[in-house]
Formats: sequence, C-alpha cells, structure tokens
Amino acid sequence: MSQENSVDYSNFTEAKSLRKQAEDDAQLLANRIALLRLEEQKALKKNRRDSKKGTRNHRKPSKSSRRIETKRRAEDPKGTKRSGKVEGTEKSENSKQNNQRTKID
Repeated sequence: MSQENSVDYSNFTEAKSLRKQAEDDAQLLANRIALLRLEEQKALKKNRRDSKKGTRNHRKPSKSSRRIETKRRAEDPKGTKRSGKVEGTEKSENSKQNNQRTKID
C-alpha cells in the first residue's frame, strides 16, 4: 500500500508543478501583451503628433522662404516675371561678352 501512495503523490506534485508553470507562462504572456499595447499607444500618439506637425509645416511657409519672397517682391515690385536666369549668371555672361569684345578690338 505504501507504493500506491508514493505513486499518487508523485503524480500530484508533477501536476502541481505543471499547473504552476502554466500559470507563470500565462502571467508572462499577459505582461508582454500589456507592454505591446503601451508601445502601440505611444507609437500612435507619436504618429498623430508628427502628422499634425507635418500639416502645420505645409500650411505656412518657413521663415527663410518668406524672407526670400519678401526680398524678391522688393526687388521686383511690379510682379513681372524674370527671365529665369540666376543673378550670378547674368554677371558672368556680361563679363564673357566684354572679354569677347576686347579680343575683337
């Protein structure tokens, strides 16, 4: 009879340890799920903040572009279109023409 009791007791302790392991695994999974949900909420919050920031930037021009636009309007108050040449290239083209004239003379 003592053999039967020892066998039953070992099955009981094995079942108890398996149940304990299952409970621990369930708790670890619950913690992991909670962390993933927090991480997802942070990511969504950051995406919303960045998208709002992006739309704000698209709506109003930057300080430098406003300064350039103001400077352009001050130089050209009539609003006529320019030839599309960069200001520095006009000077270099004029100097090329002057150089050619001096070679011809």
